[in-house]
Amino acid sequence: MNGFHREVTMGSPACSGAVSVGYSSHQYDGLGFYANDGANEIDAQALEFRIWIDRDAVVSAAAAPGNPPNDIHQYFLATQSEWSWKKGWNEARFTIPASYGKTGQVLFEVQSCSAPACDANVSIDLRIDDLRLVTR
Repeated sequence: MNGFHREVTMGSPACSGAVSVGYSSHQYDGLGFYANDGANEIDAQALEFRIWIDRDAVVSAAAAPGNPPNDIHQYFLATQSEWSWKKGWNEARFTIPASYGKTGQVLFEVQSCSAPACDANVSIDLRIDDLRLVTR
């Protein structure tokens, strides 16, 4: 796992366990997780996770191959209205289309935030917990 522009943290709050992965993100910034079973990518049919944010925001989720042949944004799951999260803990399950191929990475990217708007100077704190890829 890694952040697009800075380190991720391990800590609390966590939804169901002792720790979650945290990141202080700006707009169009986020974090990613490598997904593999040994040396192989995962043939996943769904992505499940819990996301905590410190204010209402739109945060996208993507499930892409490890070395995607296309722009990573083509692997976004669901529509933007389904990425709208309320402050606090939110739970999600998105179907991964078979056309995406095997999943080698899962990415979360902040699209927009409630006031004050997140941009290059204003960040939002988010946490990911209980991240799961459900195999086909």
